[in-house]
Amino acid sequence: MIHQEWKIKGRSHACCVTGRPFVENEPFYTALFEDESDEDDSFIRRDYCLAAWQQERPNLHPFSHWRSLYEPPQSEPARREVVEKEGAESLLRRLIDEDDPLTENTRFILALMLERKKNLRETDSRSLGSARLRIYEHAKTGEVFIIRDPQLKLDQLESIQREVSDLLASRTAPPTPPENETPPAVEAPGSENPSAEATIADPSAAEATGEASSAPDYPSPVPATPDSPQPPTPL
Repeated sequence: MIHQEWKIKGRSHACCVTGRPFVENEPFYTALFEDESDEDDSFIRRDYCLAAWQQERPNLHPFSHWRSLYEPPQSEPARREVVEKEGAESLLRRLIDEDDPLTENTRFILALMLERKKNLRETDSRSLGSARLRIYEHAKTGEVFIIRDPQLKLDQLESIQREVSDLLASRTAPPTPPENETPPAVEAPGSENPSAEATIADPSAAEATGEASSAPDYPSPVPATPDSPQPPTPL
């Protein structure tokens, strides 16, 4: 099993030999070396400028190496956007971090999906004991992903792809509101007397409680008095 600390490893920002910082779009070499002091088959990553690589190459015996172009590190919000934008990528990172052997097939399918989307590019493929390892580099961050190739058969691919699709669908589906949940009452803009609104909205309640109606009050007619002139009686 690969030591999980080395399954995702970002690029260096300076040459490991000269210490000179890389500049944007500068070509450089990345090399992975087996860590002989670690029993978990972990790797050491080193990045070389071209001059240092040409000088040191005859004495180096890397497990894998490749050439890339240096890109400056992204700001944290930009990097978070790269991760969150692709559900497959964030899922792959989580499964790699959990390092559950039961998800090796899923991780492999996710890596293939991201390779087709050009988020990852395969830089090498190597054998380590009985395992076949595929080495990917992230197109934007330069991080290295080491994925074990489970050597899936054709009759296994369909079921695993369906499982991956279900996982991604469950991560993008909107949350379902709880049943029987009563939405909160929304007060009309500019309202200053909620109790008056309740009386208007339910006039029957006002009648049951004897409360005054909100209709305007008109003066009652004045009864006639004996001194008041009477209308003529029709013949």
